[in-house]
Amino acid sequence: VFGGGRIDFSQANLSSEKPIILNLELVFGGFEIIVPADWKITLKSKSVFGGISEKKTDETIIDQNKELIIVCEAVFGGAEIKRT
Repeated sequence: VFGGGRIDFSQANLSSEKPIILNLELVFGGFEIIVPADWKITLKSKSVFGGISEKKTDETIIDQNKELIIVCEAVFGGAEIKRT
């Protein structure tokens, strides 16, 4: 609430056995999430004057076995996903 944060997963490894779930609740704040380029990202978002966005290119090769599910609720706030 009225703050921000950053999570850097760029050096992390995901298990291919089951997806990982990250829950975010943002109110008048922002958040940055950095992930490896090959992770599969699934976004589930509910927003009021806010949201979550992902930056990737068409050349990005995704490993379907490494999935991060991001559940985000944002009110006047948002999050951005960047790939390394």
